[in-house]
This record gives sequence, structure tokens and C-alpha cells, in this order.
Amino acid sequence: FAMVGTPYLTPVQGGDYYVYPDGRILMSGAHYLNDSIRGFIGIYNLIWFSNTGDLDTTQQHRQCDATIDLIRPLPNGKFLLSGVQDYYEGQAVGRILRVEADGALDTTFNTAITWGEAFDIQRLDDGKLLASGYFKYAGSSDTLHLIRLMPNGDPDPTFTPVNGCTWEGFGRFVPIGSFFRLADGRILICGGFDHVNGEPRGGIAAVDSSGNLLEDLFGSPGCGPWTDTFLNLTFNGTAGIVEAPNGSFYIYGSYHGYEDGTTNDPTQRMVSRLYGLDVGVEERMGRGAINIYPNPVSDRLYISFRSAETPTGTFTMLDASGREVRCFAPSGRSEEIDLNVHDQPPGLYLLRYEDGSGARWCEKVVKE
Repeated sequence: FAMVGTPYLTPVQGGDYYVYPDGRILMSGAHYLNDSIRGFIGIYNLIWFSNTGDLDTTQQHRQCDATIDLIRPLPNGKFLLSGVQDYYEGQAVGRILRVEADGALDTTFNTAITWGEAFDIQRLDDGKLLASGYFKYAGSSDTLHLIRLMPNGDPDPTFTPVNGCTWEGFGRFVPIGSFFRLADGRILICGGFDHVNGEPRGGIAAVDSSGNLLEDLFGSPGCGPWTDTFLNLTFNGTAGIVEAPNGSFYIYGSYHGYEDGTTNDPTQRMVSRLYGLDVGVEERMGRGAINIYPNPVSDRLYISFRSAETPTGTFTMLDASGREVRCFAPSGRSEEIDLNVHDQPPGLYLLRYEDGSGARWCEKVVKE
């Protein structure tokens, strides 16, 4: 495979790519082709390669007036594209467009997005599209950062677009770089912002399935600022979020410190693990519902419930790697745990409790 050494091709600007099951590659961006035999001479923005890295001579390579930076395949073989283009194959298009499997423009899909571009697009089960980035519609001055589109490209009237993502230290709007959809319909948004809709949010926020900002998850200040002393620039944000097999989540980006209203840890940097996304939601138990002491602890940890009712839930203790080290049900409103029984080494642990109704509580425990 030798795409770089492919005859007739001089890369100019990279974009995105899609790998077919048979190893062929579709690449976007801007690339100079000099294939005089087949008549492809000039800058092309959507090009195909064979599975050996040669320019695919069976395809009609495509052009636009700028660059295509994002490719998202669809189940029916078509592709969603986004970039800073205004024309595709000579036809006026929005900043998000849809093409057929061979790259021909799908004229049944149209958006009136005349400025900006998408950094991520996901197709929903009902055929609608969720897109993050920065957008302006024709005739509007609002900068939108998370939008939902109907299957034909029209704005979804049942969704309130997320706007007002700003980085006040930089004095301008910033895009939503990526998003993560939870099974219950909530959407987590990531980016270099410190405010969303005028509300303080440090690089990560959550909206409901209709686009409304949630106040009970990832509240102020979120991820703290990080200063690059070499560039003399301050960053404050996350680049993305991924789910781990054990149900925890990892956020990553450029930040120092993390606080979500229930957890305040100034040592967090660049990558953090969140133990579930129940933190701050309505079903969460208050911080004072369960008391633990002493903390740090050397051997015996004492647990007491504030409520007069007999607890019916389960405690789970996880080590720093997210591995479950013990699980037990409390026998009453007070409990004593001998941390030396299972030869638990010194370190940081998470003690988590979930009752029968689904309400949860968690606290960090330091064993000396």
C-alpha cells in the first residue's frame, strides 16, 4: 500500500477518510490530480483509492470550491459531507450536504447553512441528523453549535439548537467539537467553551433530547483552565468522551482540575474517569445522605445513614483502575468495614451506593 507515492496525485490539504470493507479508501480535503489520461487535472476534494493505494481509475473524482473536511457514511451507501464549501460540482450547496455512493450530489437533501461547518454528524434511529460545530443559517446572525436536521436537511422544529458556546478568555464563540448520546436521550457536548447559553460550563455540558441545557449535570465550573507557558495561551475544554466497558466514562482534553458540584478534584489533568453519569441528576442522593469516616482511613471505615429508614441498597467499592474490589449490602443504618480483610493496598478507591429505587451516592476513599 503506497498512497503517498501514488502517480498523478499531489496532496495539498488533508481532510477525512472512509475505508470500505474491501480496503478501498475515500478521502476528502484538497488534492491536486494530474491524470491527463482520464481528464482529472486540478484540485479535487473527494477522491477514491484502490486497496493497494493507487488512484482508483473506476471512480469519478469530485470537486468543490473549497475543502471537504468531514465524511460520515450512511447505512444506504450514501455519505454526509461537511466543509467550508459553497458549491459542489458547480451546484450551490449548504455546509452540510449528502452525496450518492459514487459521489454525485443528492439533490433531495438541502440545508440552508451558509457559514461554518460540522465537526461531527450522527444519524439517529428515526433518520434525523445531529450535528455539532458552528453554523449560521441564511438570513440569521445566530451562531449555532448543536443542531438537529430532518432527513431532508431542514431544521428539526422540535429541537432547540444549542448556541452561545463561548470562551470568554478568548472573547469569541467556539464550536462544539464532539458530542456523545446517552441511552436515555441526553446529549453530552464537548469543546473549548467556558459558557453555554450564558451559563458557566467548563468544557463539558449536557442537554436533553430537545436541546435544552441541563442544570443538574456538569455544572460550574467543570474543567478548569490550563495554560500553555510556551504559547502563552490558556485552554479550557474537553475534546471528547468515551464509554468504558464497566459503565464509567472518560473525558479528555486540555484542562487542569475538575468540579461538577459533587466532586472537586484539582489534581485532574487532561484525562479523567467519571464513574457513571448519574452525578448531579435528579435521582442522585444528597452528599449528606451517607457519612463515612475517617477519610483518609488506615483500617476500619465507618458508614452511617442519615435517613431513619433501613437501607435496602448495595455498596460497591472500586479501585483506581475501575475494578470492583468488594460488594456488600448494609445490615443497618450504620456499618463498619475492615479494609484489611481483603488485603486492600493503600490508594484511592470509590465507594458507591445504589438503593432499590435507582438513587445513587458515591464518595472517594483514601486508604493510607
